[in-house]
Amino acid sequence: MNKMIYTLAFSGLLALNLNAQNTYSFEATEGYTLGTLHEQNGWEVTEGSDGILQNQIITDEKASDGSFSFFNGYEADFDPLWFPVFGASKIFDTPMSSEKFSISYDVMPTGKGESDFELALFTVIEDEYYYLGYFGMENRGGVYMNSEYAVSPEDAYKRIDEVWTENEWTSVKIEIEGATMSFYVNEELMHSIELESNLDVFGFNMLHNNYGHSAYYDNFKINGGDLNIKEVDATTIALYPNPTTDFLHIQSAEKVASVAVYSVQGQKVLATENVEKINVQSLSAGVYWVEIKTVDGKISNKKFIKK
Repeated sequence: MNKMIYTLAFSGLLALNLNAQNTYSFEATEGYTLGTLHEQNGWEVTEGSDGILQNQIITDEKASDGSFSFFNGYEADFDPLWFPVFGASKIFDTPMSSEKFSISYDVMPTGKGESDFELALFTVIEDEYYYLGYFGMENRGGVYMNSEYAVSPEDAYKRIDEVWTENEWTSVKIEIEGATMSFYVNEELMHSIELESNLDVFGFNMLHNNYGHSAYYDNFKINGGDLNIKEVDATTIALYPNPTTDFLHIQSAEKVASVAVYSVQGQKVLATENVEKINVQSLSAGVYWVEIKTVDGKISNKKFIKK
C-alpha cells in the first residue's frame, strides 16, 4: 500500500516542544553559494552510479524572490525513469507535527511535454521513509496530487489539466490540518484528501523523472505545529569533533547501552558497544546519523559529517 522512499537518509527523533518556521530562498544571506546544493545547509542531492549528480545546483539565472534559486536540472548522462528520482531532499532538524503544517514554494518548469516535477513530503515509520503526500507538475501542463494515507484511496489521486505555463513562476501550497491535506496553486484550492492518521512530517524532496527540461524552485516557507516526542533530551548528548576524520566521541549525561551509525541510504554501517567513541576511519566522506540508545530504552539520533 505504502510507497517507501529508498534513497533518503535515516533520521532520528529529538525531544523538543516547538512551533517551527523555516524559510529557504537559497540566498547568500542564508549561507548558500552558487554551485551544487549537496551538503549546503543540510541538503542532500541524488547519488548516481558515478557519485553525486552535478546538475542540481544553486543558480542566479532565475529567482522568484531575491537573486538565487534551486535548479532541478535535467541529467543528460542518465536515462529517463518512469518515476521522479533526480533531485534533492531536505530532512528537517526536527520532525514537524501534521496537526497543523504547511509548506509553500514557487516553481517554474522550463518546458512542457517531457519531465514531470514532483515535490513530496515524507514521514518515518519504524525507521523507514514513506511518502505522506506529493504534488506534481505534470509534463503536459497539468498538476497531480496524491497521498498514500488517504481514508479513501480511490479519492486520493487527483489530476487537473492546464494549470501551469512554462517559464512562468507558479505558487504552490500544501497544507495539513488535523486529518485533511489540501493542495493550492496560485492560492486556488485544487484538491483535499482526508488522511487515515496523523503522521509527523520529517522532510521533503524535489525530483524529476529525467525526460527533458528542468525546473527552478524558490521561496520555500515551512510552518509546523507543536511536536513533543519523548526521547533523550538533545542537550544531554554531544558528539565531537564534528566533522571528524577518524574518531567520533560521545559525551552523554545518561548511561548509553548501544550506538549505531546509519548511512544516508538508511543502511546500518557501524554498530558498537563502545559508548565513548566510534572509529569511523573506514567510512566514506559524507553525512551520517548516530543512533544512541540509553539503558532505559530512550533514543537520540544525531547527525555528523565524516571528512
